[in-house]
Amino acid sequence: MSRFATWLGAMLSAAALNSALLAVPAAGAEMTLEELIQAVRENELLYANIDLTIRNSFESFVKHPPGKGGSFDGMFEFRTMTAEEVKSRFVAQGQYFRYEEDSHFTTSDGEQHNYVHTSAFDGETTRLCNNGVIANIAKGYKPAGVPIWPHNIFLRMVGRTEHLSSYLGGDAAIARDPYGYTSSESERTTEYVGPAEFQGLRCQVVRSVTRVRVSGQTAGHTELWLAEDRNFIPVRHIACEHRISATEPTGEGVVLEWQELQPGIWFPMRVESDCIDQPTAILKGKRVPGWRREYVVESISLEPKHDRSFFRDVPIPDGTIVYEIEGDRITRSYTKGGPGAQGGPAKTPAGSPWRTLAIFGTVVIVGVTCIGYVHRKRRHRLQQSTP
Repeated sequence: MSRFATWLGAMLSAAALNSALLAVPAAGAEMTLEELIQAVRENELLYANIDLTIRNSFESFVKHPPGKGGSFDGMFEFRTMTAEEVKSRFVAQGQYFRYEEDSHFTTSDGEQHNYVHTSAFDGETTRLCNNGVIANIAKGYKPAGVPIWPHNIFLRMVGRTEHLSSYLGGDAAIARDPYGYTSSESERTTEYVGPAEFQGLRCQVVRSVTRVRVSGQTAGHTELWLAEDRNFIPVRHIACEHRISATEPTGEGVVLEWQELQPGIWFPMRVESDCIDQPTAILKGKRVPGWRREYVVESISLEPKHDRSFFRDVPIPDGTIVYEIEGDRITRSYTKGGPGAQGGPAKTPAGSPWRTLAIFGTVVIVGVTCIGYVHRKRRHRLQQSTP
């Protein structure tokens, strides 16, 4: 059984058990954190099957130097992304999933780039292809892509991909989530704040706090305002980076439009989040706009009915370096359509910018997400002042 199927089964069992044990208080009343997490978990299951297409746009307001930066280990060069337009589709149907992403972005040197990703699980095999350069074919289920659920929209904007109920449970719950990840350097815990109102909606407010493990010092916190009448989906988030300010937000996001898909089942159709430029705030003590990201839903269905082939067919063009994986072990590598196609080692041209990514690509599918390095660097920067 896949890790996701195990997780989903556990959530269904917990929902059935706890719905009998936990009576959710009347709207606007005080709740315990455990009651709130249970309410979120039960509402997340309403969206377990989904076929969703969104467009999201990113814009940086900061002037970046045109030169290239580098990773701390010197293995990667990267340029800062200044603008991006992305179309993403996420389909979850029972134990199957498929994720597609087509990104067009501009870097600080003015160059235009394109990133295309497809990943899918058909109940037996996980397949992934990044930009027609790297592909993974793995037996069993592997978390891949960047799933889109209404409850984790704000988390997703900054690169977190776990379910909201897991996020609210802190590090232990996040580590159990198939899409969750934790840090050895920091610890995340959640505090219940209380009821509040925003945009005329009755909300329950929680605060997620990040502390440095070695010193115990609070690095930052994020408040999420969960709207009771909107299936406990966050309607607002506020983030504070404590080295800048423990009270004034460095980032904030809101849901701008809602749609009732079915009686009592809502979906955030347009969401916007922005952040100040942290280096300027730290070095000069000034708060200036840093970036803005917006999500707009193009289509949404909670009743996907795709043939299994839809979750099997991941295009892998000739010339793609392919790695076949069992567990965490690479069993075969080759270049599709090339001399190594019968099982020989995959090779990339000397000096190819994809040489390192070829090595990285063998690890990606085993990890939490399958997204290019430039995206990982961008998300790391955003996480510094967001959930």
